[in-house]
Amino acid sequence: MSLCLFGFVILGLTKKGWKMTCLSEISKNLKEHKYLLLVSLVFFGVVFSGVNSSNMAYWMHHLQLKLPFLVLPLAFANAKCIDDNLIQKIVKGFLVIATITVLHTTLLYFSDMEHYNNMIAQGRSMPTPIQHVNYSLMLVFATSCTYFLYQETREKWLLFIGFAFFIFMHMLAVRTGLVAMYACIFLVAVKYGWEHKAFFKVGLVVLVCAIIPIMAYYTVPSFTGKIDYMIWDLTQLSQGNTADYSDGGRVISYSLGIDLFMDNVWMGTGIGDIYDQSLAWYQTNNVGFKGKVNFPHNQFLFSMASTGIVGLVIYQLAFLVPFFKLRLYKVPYVLILFTIIYISFLVETSLERSYGIVFFLFFFLLWGVRSDVRE
Repeated sequence: MSLCLFGFVILGLTKKGWKMTCLSEISKNLKEHKYLLLVSLVFFGVVFSGVNSSNMAYWMHHLQLKLPFLVLPLAFANAKCIDDNLIQKIVKGFLVIATITVLHTTLLYFSDMEHYNNMIAQGRSMPTPIQHVNYSLMLVFATSCTYFLYQETREKWLLFIGFAFFIFMHMLAVRTGLVAMYACIFLVAVKYGWEHKAFFKVGLVVLVCAIIPIMAYYTVPSFTGKIDYMIWDLTQLSQGNTADYSDGGRVISYSLGIDLFMDNVWMGTGIGDIYDQSLAWYQTNNVGFKGKVNFPHNQFLFSMASTGIVGLVIYQLAFLVPFFKLRLYKVPYVLILFTIIYISFLVETSLERSYGIVFFLFFFLLWGVRSDVRE
């Protein structure tokens, strides 16, 4: 990832012919994209959190993790070649890569269906090119892109791979991805219905979306195993068995986040000390603790626990000010991207993994810099 970031900086700060952009032009570009540069607040929020962090090695780890929030806005703000044609090519390239990974994962699944179905039925996930939740969220975005790109180009192959991605998501059976996918379908349907006064079609889409998961439960073995495990897991949770199971572990992690936040409301534990404080909490509060520390499975709660209210506000300003000031909610791709990432925030720490950070930032800034130019 470091090499990719370095490459973005070089591309962003050079002109045609690989000549270095002069400082005055770089300064002008940065002023033109002032709203987009607010994204860098996330990086500086981590820098500021070093003030109340005693574990400087872990603080440096998070500083490096958040480096894309500094580097990518600078690179995109100085990129002058981004137009609608280039964006279409980038999206098509993304869809080609997504298709290759889906084919690979599908072939892997069918090479030993029984084994992978048993894995999912035991609460584990299928092997995926990257962490399974991040992968599922990227595929949700890819699925949405096929529809929006079809609206622009009328290329029928897009509908075919979009439908294939939709089917594959049920086979992959990642709950966060499935919830995000159906939420996006509902959002697009409501938006379409509102703009075209086609409310009957919206109702029809909602009905179909209610039926498909039921059909998948009886026809897709991996989906069936995931639902059955979830029901069993929730039963264990209701009986007080929370330590070693998926949803039980999430509940414990929420208690951890709330307790750490209440102890350090304004500044949090300090991002550098979040691991040490979490470990101490588990050793004190979790009977039968086996050494694995689970951070709060909620990006908002993680931010509040590690950086307090100050950090939470900084994070939201960094995303929401550009989103509304640049009217990115009118760009379907970005609206869906934000829907996906904010749904993931409710059950995952998406901004604490490098893949999640770069995926979100790249596409957010891609349309953001284009919208900034138009504004």
